Amino acid sequence: MKKRILALALTGTTAFSVFGAAFGVNAATSTDVYYDVDAYVSYQPVATKIEVTATVDKATTTYFVKGTDGSLTTIGDAEELAEHLNQQTNIKENYTEYNYIGINTNNSNNNKFYADATNENILIVGSDGSIKNQGAASSLTTNLANIGITASKDVSGSYIYNEKLYDTLAEAIAAAKEAQATSEEASAYLFKNDSSTVKVGGTFDYATQSDYQKAKIQSVTGSVTEGEDSITVIYTGGESDPDDWTDWTFNADLTGEADVEPYDVSTKIEDGDIVVTKEETPTIYAYDFVPYNNSGSSMSSIASNWNDGDLSDTAVSLVPYTYTYDADEPYTMVAETGRGREGIGVRYDVVSDWEDFLDELAIDENGYTESWD
Repeated sequence: MKKRILALALTGTTAFSVFGAAFGVNAATSTDVYYDVDAYVSYQPVATKIEVTATVDKATTTYFVKGTDGSLTTIGDAEELAEHLNQQTNIKENYTEYNYIGINTNNSNNNKFYADATNENILIVGSDGSIKNQGAASSLTTNLANIGITASKDVSGSYIYNEKLYDTLAEAIAAAKEAQATSEEASAYLFKNDSSTVKVGGTFDYATQSDYQKAKIQSVTGSVTEGEDSITVIYTGGESDPDDWTDWTFNADLTGEADVEPYDVSTKIEDGDIVVTKEETPTIYAYDFVPYNNSGSSMSSIASNWNDGDLSDTAVSLVPYTYTYDADEPYTMVAETGRGREGIGVRYDVVSDWEDFLDELAIDENGYTESWD
């Protein structure tokens, strides 16, 4: 592997041997001479992030309601189907059942009172079948007094019904409901969708929305393309300026045996000083991003699509299988930093060999070190 890694710095080794001799005469009294040569100090990937959005084929289902004559009327998608189902007044499931608890005979309307299953909500219906009042039982205590449920004057928070004391209003309503259970009064059903439609007694064509859907709804499946394709490479910056993702080359190697040249580096001596020119080469190395990132395709597939300049196929190959399109949050691949993780992929080995090679060239955080006795 190290032979391949040597390609990282071979462009500058000749200059190192030259400037070593050139500066040796001027610093003969020194043991060590350091030259600031940041081009070789550490391995850093040029590309730091790849941001991707990709078009996806989204399965669709369109729903239709079947008329009595067999004709089909379009409803729409699943959300519109749910709205359609909730609007049907012939489905019992679309109503909240209120049981009869008494009648107010003190007025000409003969208003009937009903309570829901929790005994905490009241519905008052007039003899004409219209809703006269509804709401929390606690807000309708004055009305409830008309059917014999009254607040206790002696025990705060308690209520009386049929001369019996109950600890809560709900318990008193439950007692009234039980007392009327043998009456022939039908339940009242309050429509959930608008809370303004009520059915007293009567029948429903369908017990549940599922029953209605089986009988009345037909569907057609298909697919639509959603989103757009885009690739943006974020890099460390420098003299090179790749404007577009196609300015980059994708290197798929994960073995560490490929030539790795993240920088184009040249060195020369000018007026007794070493001049190092370091320019990023727009190459993306797969092992900088994998396996830390998990794409939906093999590296060879990504490289093939990328290097052919095929935006759509490249974008799709970069995103994971679980990808869903979001224009505001592109899928982001982030390059590994530092040495990487030992035993996972080849980045650890690549960077280690690179740093070993720098050490052999006498290059460390101080730059190039020239030593003699």
